Amino acid sequence: MWFSTSGKSLVPYRQCSAARTSRVSMLLARGTELLYVGAMFHDLGLVPAYSSASDRFEVDGANAARDFLQGHNLSEQEIEQV
Repeated sequence: MWFSTSGKSLVPYRQCSAARTSRVSMLLARGTELLYVGAMFHDLGLVPAYSSASDRFEVDGANAARDFLQGHNLSEQEIEQV
């Protein structure tokens, strides 16, 4: 259920980007990837392995996403977007 709910977040975004020019579409493709990562990690803070005693689950999920993206050499600007 978690995967299917998060994946649905991408449908409207992809529909909007489909009508763009190729240059803009390339830029939006990266945005789509970042949006997908944000959606996938959003609820990860509900998992005990990623949950902290001090932060809300959304913050824990964002922290896990940040760690994942840093491990894949994304820029700080891209990480901040997620």
